[in-house]
Amino acid sequence: MQLQDLPIELLQHIFSFACADVGTTGRSLSLVSRHVRDVSAAVKLQSVALFGHNQILAFASLLSQKETIPRTRFLYIGGKHNDKEMDALLCTTRAWWKEAHSAAYGNDAQRLNPEERQRLEERFREQSRLCDATVRAFCREAADAISAILRRVSPTLEVLFVDVDLDVAEQLERIQSVALPRLVDLTTGGLFLFPRHQPEQDQVQPNTSPALHAFPSLRHLHVVEEATDSEECSQHLLFKAAGLARFAPNLTSLRLSELRWDSSVVLSAAASLGIELRHHQSYPPYNPESAVPLPESVQRIVMKPMVKPVPVACCDECDEIYIHRDVVNYARRLVRKTERVVLLKADEVWPEPEVVQLAEWLEKARGGLWRWDEESVDATPPELEEA
Repeated sequence: MQLQDLPIELLQHIFSFACADVGTTGRSLSLVSRHVRDVSAAVKLQSVALFGHNQILAFASLLSQKETIPRTRFLYIGGKHNDKEMDALLCTTRAWWKEAHSAAYGNDAQRLNPEERQRLEERFREQSRLCDATVRAFCREAADAISAILRRVSPTLEVLFVDVDLDVAEQLERIQSVALPRLVDLTTGGLFLFPRHQPEQDQVQPNTSPALHAFPSLRHLHVVEEATDSEECSQHLLFKAAGLARFAPNLTSLRLSELRWDSSVVLSAAASLGIELRHHQSYPPYNPESAVPLPESVQRIVMKPMVKPVPVACCDECDEIYIHRDVVNYARRLVRKTERVVLLKADEVWPEPEVVQLAEWLEKARGGLWRWDEESVDATPPELEEA
């Protein structure tokens, strides 16, 4: 018996197990024969991983040309930590900016007359605006492509990983119109759920409305805290009225990783569980009355802090150490008050994000689940509460 003699349904079932990688198996099957290409077409795009700007745009273009809806169940959108296109753009715009800044404010500019210096300063300001506009347009292109991809695969998407550059995340307001009715597992940074907006006063603040429709089927949510220049994050918004209670009403497990800047995340989680933790400060200012009860379906909250900061002779670094200490100690106190919360130990050194995250996503695409082992649990007693 030859391959073409097997029932099509059986072959498709076999191919569905094979197409559980970054997408290479599906492409390879298309090259075997016309028969294999036609039979595997239904599951060819079942599992797809996109790395960087160009692959995101290319996949969006491919989907726009297809008349049939792709049966994509597992989607990875990443490359933030190794996006060559973004790095090249930032390098170029940074070089433009430095050249204009040096001409306007460097040592040679000091010898110019006031009129010449004014012209150079105006040129520098214009060059800065051009650089900003170039980066925004580049990021908007990626954000629009991500929006188009999600809209196209929304009927079948079950597991989604999104880890995009901060500037791209801030452009994702348009995905508010995307519904993902079959999404079961989501891993992302907080800004994907609560994109930030840029008011005219140049104060960056997170939106208080979720970026997407409600996820009635979502059971597992993993939010990785981003490191930003403004030290702002949005995880605490998960526990407010427009957070989990609204967009993930049937959630069973919540995972918060790389907690670094915001002790109010732990305090808000405690308040949503009906637990009050005495505290002295948090960033941003913590208001326990703004927290709403978690969905009753939430069985477990897993928290993991970032790698412990290394002390250096710098006030900002000292602040980082103090905040990190508060995050860990509040979490340890919370663990003592409820069995619904698990605290994991921080990594000793920074892991390779794409290696760890991609491996976890691939495991889910192959039918596995993320689990922790007992050795990774932080069982250290909390510090005594201040009187």
